[in-house]
Amino acid sequence: MWDDVVAAMRALRPAPDRRPARRRGGAVALPPGVVDATAYLTASLGAPRWLERLQEIEGYRLEAEARLERRWLELAEELHSRPQEFARRWRAEAEGWSFADHNRLVAEHNEFYPVERKLRFDMRSRDYVDMWGIEWRMRPLDAAWVLREFPPRLPGAAVAAAG
Repeated sequence: MWDDVVAAMRALRPAPDRRPARRRGGAVALPPGVVDATAYLTASLGAPRWLERLQEIEGYRLEAEARLERRWLELAEELHSRPQEFARRWRAEAEGWSFADHNRLVAEHNEFYPVERKLRFDMRSRDYVDMWGIEWRMRPLDAAWVLREFPPRLPGAAVAAAG
């Protein structure tokens, strides 16, 4: 078996009289039957950490949204005839909600994502730039986010509760 590996590596070695063509970011075509060890080992490690982290962040956000919506509708049903009381109590609920786990992951993402994804560093803006120009930073969740998603207005909550 070791002889096969050595033979495959020798087959990949460029001829001594010419230099290999430089490729930009593309993979080198391998002869049939030869496995790229780097690609094989990378694939066997599973999903990269940045992807797992993004999935965890999305999971926390979706769970928080579902729990907040359920509480928002319960409070709207309970206080359906008192809009000022609903607004006051909903703001208090929003202020008391904890997003610690989600925000910890968001902080990790904002710190490590550019390095893990090998983002280009733009010297003019002195910041990392995504390949497609998409904003890669994520914002932590807080009471302001809760109040944007679920406003402290009873008519909106009452309509959602009725539907």
